[in-house]
Amino acid sequence: MPGPLFRRGKQEVSGKHRPLGPPRPAQRYKRTREVLGATVLAARLRPSWSAPPPPAMALGAAPAAQLALLALLGTLLPGPGGAGISIHPSKAIIPRGDSLTVNCSNSCDQKSTFGLETVLIKEEVGRGDNWKVFQLRDVQEDIELFCYSNCHKEQTIASMNLTVYWFPEHGEPAKVMFTVQPRREDHGTNFSCRWELDLRSQGLELFQNTSAPRKLQTYVLPSIDPHLEVPRIVEVGSRWPVKCTLDGLFPASDAKVYLVLGDQKLESNITYDGDSVLAKAWMEENEEGTHSLKCSVSLGENSRRTQENVTVYSFPLPTLTLSPPEVSEWTTVTVECVTRDGAVVKLNGTSAVPPGPRAQLKLNASASDHRSNFSCSAALEIAGQVVHKHQTRELHVLYGPRLDQRDCPGNWTWQEGSEQTLKCEAQGNPIPKLNCSRKGDGASLPIGDLRPVRREVAGTYLCRATSARGRVTREVVLNVLHGQNILDIVIPVVAVTLILGALGTAGYVYNYQRKIQKYELQKARKAQEEAALKLNAQSTPP
Repeated sequence: MPGPLFRRGKQEVSGKHRPLGPPRPAQRYKRTREVLGATVLAARLRPSWSAPPPPAMALGAAPAAQLALLALLGTLLPGPGGAGISIHPSKAIIPRGDSLTVNCSNSCDQKSTFGLETVLIKEEVGRGDNWKVFQLRDVQEDIELFCYSNCHKEQTIASMNLTVYWFPEHGEPAKVMFTVQPRREDHGTNFSCRWELDLRSQGLELFQNTSAPRKLQTYVLPSIDPHLEVPRIVEVGSRWPVKCTLDGLFPASDAKVYLVLGDQKLESNITYDGDSVLAKAWMEENEEGTHSLKCSVSLGENSRRTQENVTVYSFPLPTLTLSPPEVSEWTTVTVECVTRDGAVVKLNGTSAVPPGPRAQLKLNASASDHRSNFSCSAALEIAGQVVHKHQTRELHVLYGPRLDQRDCPGNWTWQEGSEQTLKCEAQGNPIPKLNCSRKGDGASLPIGDLRPVRREVAGTYLCRATSARGRVTREVVLNVLHGQNILDIVIPVVAVTLILGALGTAGYVYNYQRKIQKYELQKARKAQEEAALKLNAQSTPP
């Protein structure tokens, strides 16, 4: 492009003159996000625009017809004798990225230089003796264009304003802030954004579009932290329930709750009740130490969190041994209880001993110790709490058969016809076999059965208890009361009773008479002593 010529005098700008000087450089206007003449209704919206393409502007391209029109305009401009420059169109509005055809016409009466001054990429697409047509392509921003002419050592320029408009695309939002005070009843309300671009005053049309509706979410999250229920200490490998609750939420059903043990998210069961949320989960940890359990409740863009430390410990049952666990009667048995270091044990039956991880007891086992339970209790302090573990063992003592009065009475007397159960049980370990047979005929004694008593079962029986550790015997007498048998028993009993009563009465009378005689004798002796005292008192001289 030829450079402008300078000379003293005035320059003509759009038909007017000004002091001579270099032409104003084309101005590069700062690109902004504002939409020309647009009204945007909504807030914080990044819509997907789909505005219809604007109609093609007059002189917006360079077809042959437009070139012819521009050439005609050049011929109609002032002829020789004048010294002026003009630009057509005088103003233009085009979509961003579109093209524009510009005509510069010169009225100088002699050979002169003229052209278009711009920073845009231009292409000369037509010319005459006093006119040139330029094509501007891919215009991206507002700019001022200049046509210049150097004639008779004077420079004349004409300018035009080129305005570019566009519609927001993806990732290029137009924002209008609209502040409202949200209320609970506004939750779930739909809203949308509508924009308008009115270019009707520029010979174009009214462009408008409406965004997809958005839903307003209103949240209430209290300032308090969630309440976490968790045991402070848990044993390795055990499962424990944990709970996390938070009240005062709105809407509670939109709240999300997470329970995390260390870096492991727990599978939770979440329930909602009014403005409350409850999360339940089971925790299980196989590694000893202190672990962090966190509960997080999030609603909207905010969240509340609480944290508790859980101590995971390993504390096996104490080891309780009986040496040996099965012994013969009158054998010494050693009972010992051992637990892990740091814990203390207590063995039942031991006297007061210093606390420690080991306790021992020795005893001489007897039959009464058979099936005795020995208990050992271990205690360990963990995180300020005392944990107890218990272990029991049973002692077995081997001893021979026993038949005593408590388990097998030696005399039974029953009424004939009554239903009775004969009980006779042998003690021993191993359990002995018991057999009772009547002396004389060897008839067996029915033991443990409920049956009517018959006189035929009366007699003296010999009961034998036998086991691998020996044998014992015991006589059992069974009496059956019936008819004459009753009189034979009752009469002697009554006679004995009468005799004993007579003997008792005679003894009582005899003892009573002896007491009277003794009393009379004591009384006579006392009278004699008193008479002797009086006689002695009279015979004594004054």
